[in-house]
Amino acid sequence: MNVESSKILDEVGRLTGPSGGIFSISRRIGGRPPVTGFPLEKDFLKFIFLKNLLCLKKDLTDILLKNIMVKHINFEGNILLLAIRIRMIRDMLSLDVDPDLFLEMTMDDADFIDRTLEILLGNLLENRWLIERDEQLYNLSKTECQFGEVLSELAAGSGNISGVKIPVIYEKVSVLQKQSLARRKSIDESMTESGKTSDDMVVGSDELMELFKDFK
Repeated sequence: MNVESSKILDEVGRLTGPSGGIFSISRRIGGRPPVTGFPLEKDFLKFIFLKNLLCLKKDLTDILLKNIMVKHINFEGNILLLAIRIRMIRDMLSLDVDPDLFLEMTMDDADFIDRTLEILLGNLLENRWLIERDEQLYNLSKTECQFGEVLSELAAGSGNISGVKIPVIYEKVSVLQKQSLARRKSIDESMTESGKTSDDMVVGSDELMELFKDFK
């Protein structure tokens, strides 16, 4: 067995292990004889899965494994929570709040949102085969736009916390604005590129049926 196949076996073995990984199956196998070396039902199912996985062509195997390895990142939940935090900042900016109490917290929140958006975008850009990639890029783009609007209010808004009334924060907010614009550009470019190549990279139903035929 070559190194690549060994890595596939190790990775999928981990994901289908006793902890109940992504492909854990608990149903009974009706009418199948026991397989020597696989005394447990889940081990037998793991063997069937690995056998089919290693028979697939390399590009499909790569797609499946890359999708599995980033699936643990809950993009939808993370993006939703960021949108809520952005809305909280926007609501706060519309109120007559005391900067002595809320300025530091507001800037810390803006920093946190900026870093988290950067991390999520990096993960999406690196994993082109993620099944929901385009959908999450779209969600991220909308959230990034909302963040940009809040940053504009922080930079030049009429509230108590803004670069107009507190010039010391203006430079920091300007840096965050530039970083946000750069991410939006990356998202737009990635979605455009994805639209051009998606037709060539669709995984056929026959290939997926070949993978899962022994689980019926």
